[in-house]
Amino acid sequence: MARRRKKKTQAGPNSGPAIVLPTPERMAHGPVEPPARQIADARGEIGAPFRGVDWLALMARRGVVTESMRVAGERFSDDFRLALLDPIRAIRLDRPRVQTGAVSHDLSDGVLGARRRVAGARRALGGAGSPCERAAWHVLGFGHTVAEWCRADGGRLRADTAKGILVGALGVLAVHYGLERKPPLPKPPRAA
Repeated sequence: MARRRKKKTQAGPNSGPAIVLPTPERMAHGPVEPPARQIADARGEIGAPFRGVDWLALMARRGVVTESMRVAGERFSDDFRLALLDPIRAIRLDRPRVQTGAVSHDLSDGVLGARRRVAGARRALGGAGSPCERAAWHVLGFGHTVAEWCRADGGRLRADTAKGILVGALGVLAVHYGLERKPPLPKPPRAA
């Protein structure tokens, strides 16, 4: 019978708790990194959990988008979630079920405000059906990848074109939310 080897840990006698690395299953869902500083866990003890890195942060680190574009994308995504625009939702357990033929229209003021903000952002992106609006709706709102958005769009877009549209949409959102100034228009050439 073979003997099992003991796993080496990074903790020494005086170095504190060992670092627990993410599982291979978690690593398959995208990059993770340790936080910049330690935080308190649920019991109030020192913790250093790994965090998932979102794709907007990766684009900002690579210099593809500016920091204000990243913030604008996160703002649109947050408003989209608050507006309850994703068709897949869990049933509300805080209300009794009532069988009626009508659809319930009991939206809170917060949901209505978020819907107004999303509608304003969609108008700024060119209105319903424009490429920038579709990019924001699918990628920032639903959380699809660019490849999933291309497939959902009927395969009309190539991935590199879709990425350019998404970057343009983030730039428009940054101006819409007041995070960047609108660049001045170039002066027309003088007539000879």
